[in-house]
Amino acid sequence: MSQVKSRRRVWIGRLQAALVGLIIGSIIALLIRLWDQIQRIPWRFNGWYLSLSVVLLVMGIVGWAIVWSWMLQRLGKQRLPLRETASVYIYGNAAKYVPGAVWNYFARVYLGQRQGVEMRRMWIANLIEILVSLCTGLILYGGSLLWPHIHRPFLPKQLIVILITALLAVISPPVLHVLDSSVRKLYGQSSQHEPVLLSWSNLVAYVVFSCITWLLIGLAFYFLVQSVYRLPLDYLPEAIGVWSLSVVAGLAAIGIPQGLGVKEGILVMAMNAVVPLPVALSISVLSRVWLIVCDLVATLSWWLVETALAKCGSDI
Repeated sequence: MSQVKSRRRVWIGRLQAALVGLIIGSIIALLIRLWDQIQRIPWRFNGWYLSLSVVLLVMGIVGWAIVWSWMLQRLGKQRLPLRETASVYIYGNAAKYVPGAVWNYFARVYLGQRQGVEMRRMWIANLIEILVSLCTGLILYGGSLLWPHIHRPFLPKQLIVILITALLAVISPPVLHVLDSSVRKLYGQSSQHEPVLLSWSNLVAYVVFSCITWLLIGLAFYFLVQSVYRLPLDYLPEAIGVWSLSVVAGLAAIGIPQGLGVKEGILVMAMNAVVPLPVALSISVLSRVWLIVCDLVATLSWWLVETALAKCGSDI
């Protein structure tokens, strides 16, 4: 039986790698086909906008790690230094580009256990983060539809409200309590382990922090576009909404690392309503490179700060 499971995992990994290769190959082929048009685009590079977009995105990544750390600590009575639990998020995210798109969550659980955080608590924190991220993306996209839109909305407003309500219901304290109780009973941990709890006030605060962080990152995306191609300021709400929806689509694309190709597809379709196809495609590819670079910068920056604090003997 173990050999069958091992072979299945190997084949699933191969299929995922083949799918990622197919997506990357398709993007490269399309870039080659449109290369002559891309070269004729009146690009206007602005280093200030690019620098601002990088700073805002890195702030968003590091800020979200701190918010996630805060949420993790609210799930139980055990308190850990903020720096240690935020490091679990930052360093665990280094595995998110591995085929399978879930290894960053396993990495967090592993690093969290090394910090003394119970596995069940880590997995519930991961579940809350995923569902709140999906909810946040839909909230921001739905909010952006209140402004005049150039592209045709991908989702009707009624469906957005239904999805947001369903996601919030799943992560509500009563449902989480039932889920946690079921897991503890399954593993015979009813009396030995403290329950994982999340109050309504903490849930609301977490969703609000999530919306603020995503707004910051959406603004960073708008400045990224402005750094290479001029867009009107009126497009800002739509840019934030489209970026949020593309992230949601990427999260929903299970098995594809960071929604590779799915996120770009949403951006291309939406931006093609306001800019030519070669521009939309170039910006979508640029945004992927931008994300990877900023992830690396955020991780390096956090490591440098953490090293400096460790040398100073700080207990933050």
